[in-house]
Amino acid sequence: MQAIKACSDQLTSLGKPLDSEDLVDYVLHGLDGSYQPIIDAINVRDTPIKFEELHEKLINKELFLKMAGSPSSIPTTTLTIQTKIPTKI
Repeated sequence: MQAIKACSDQLTSLGKPLDSEDLVDYVLHGLDGSYQPIIDAINVRDTPIKFEELHEKLINKELFLKMAGSPSSIPTTTLTIQTKIPTKI
């Protein structure tokens, strides 16, 4: 996303700005199938999504995918409770 934004900014500085919707379309076409729910949601919107909002949604999805593929299914709070050292009585 940063590289795409940098290229867009460079084109703008050269007097050839990319349309915001074209920039978003370029990003969406580069995503794999795991992002299909986001792609579908963006395509049915009445108003175009801003690049920054798309970036935020993609980051959230990436975090979700990483957590879903995590080998540990035990929540962090549970791990903290289980590893607490007992105090002396």
